[in-house]
Amino acid sequence: MIIRNAMFIGVAGLWAAATSAATISEGRATELAKPAGKAAVGALSPSLTMSDGAVLDLQAGFSAATPPSEASKAQAFAKVAAYAKALSDRDFTAAYAMLRLSYQAANPKIHWEMNLRDRGDLWANGAVKILRSSWTRDPAGQPTGNYAAFDFLGYRSNGDFDCGTIVVHQPFENSEFSIVRTEANYVAAEFLDNGVPNANILPQLPCFVGNAFAGKS
Repeated sequence: MIIRNAMFIGVAGLWAAATSAATISEGRATELAKPAGKAAVGALSPSLTMSDGAVLDLQAGFSAATPPSEASKAQAFAKVAAYAKALSDRDFTAAYAMLRLSYQAANPKIHWEMNLRDRGDLWANGAVKILRSSWTRDPAGQPTGNYAAFDFLGYRSNGDFDCGTIVVHQPFENSEFSIVRTEANYVAAEFLDNGVPNANILPQLPCFVGNAFAGKS
């Protein structure tokens, strides 16, 4: 079972690299198999870390010679970590405040929050690792600034698996980042073999997993 849940700003496409590798498409909840019942909500806070060997993918506007600043990288990661913690703590007011204003305008808080409260648990309930951060500047069709897409995977306390992407935007250098999109893809534990999505599920995962499962199958 894979269930896709996406929240986004409603503007098609962020940039080509993300759409090709992480399948960041215009999303809606898409059920690829019959979902199981809701899992109980745990009280744990998420552990969000950079994976060993995490990939830094530099796209338009950045290069090895002109990478994002260390301050911007730290600020972007801190925003993602804060957002994950707010969701795990069910502090929806704090999480909503981190969304870009254009997203808030298109998604009133009451509807956004009800959608999250309807779910028994969220990807942020587990231990989450960042596998890749993809950076671009001034992508076509988007407000100007720096964008970073963080591809993650994680295991919930009940053994279920999530992978997905969180995209943040910084309008100008040293300004605050905001969340512009999240997508989480959920796989029930029954479809994992020793913690690895089985041969039927793995090809269906619409997210970047890199070498996260190397040597584990």
